[in-house]
Amino acid sequence: MKNTLAFFFFNIMVLSLSSQSIIESKINQVKVFKRNAEINRSANFNATTGFQEVVLSGISTSIVPSSLQIQLGAADVILVSAKYEKDYLTSTIETPKNESLYLQLEDYKDQLALLGDQKIVFQGMLEILNKNQDLGGGNASFTAQQVLELSKVYETEYLKIKNH
Repeated sequence: MKNTLAFFFFNIMVLSLSSQSIIESKINQVKVFKRNAEINRSANFNATTGFQEVVLSGISTSIVPSSLQIQLGAADVILVSAKYEKDYLTSTIETPKNESLYLQLEDYKDQLALLGDQKIVFQGMLEILNKNQDLGGGNASFTAQQVLELSKVYETEYLKIKNH
């Protein structure tokens, strides 16, 4: 019990030596490249004596962690480390524009899935047309019109099955 109590008080003392500041940063400059972008931000905060953790909020979730660079303006401040972490506990800010884009994205995903299904149907129809075989299974053969009707039935039934 004494060891647990001493450990508890030690943790409180260590935590009181360091503090955390959550600050907003301001975008100063943006350079857009073909596959990514460079965003230059600035933030001001008052550093206190001792260890201090500074958390910049509002940073993009698409950041390349290895690209993170920090430049300090004060000569008497020492940067111990810099890292990028996602905060899964805070919710994202939903704006009408975000919601509209999300709904548009879902619509495009549905359209893409439908196009993928149609591609499979057309590949199947092409296979039927290219085989040029006796589709009747023996003595009977199909005319070109019957093959086209068969491929249309294939298209209709495949999409019906795929969508349910």
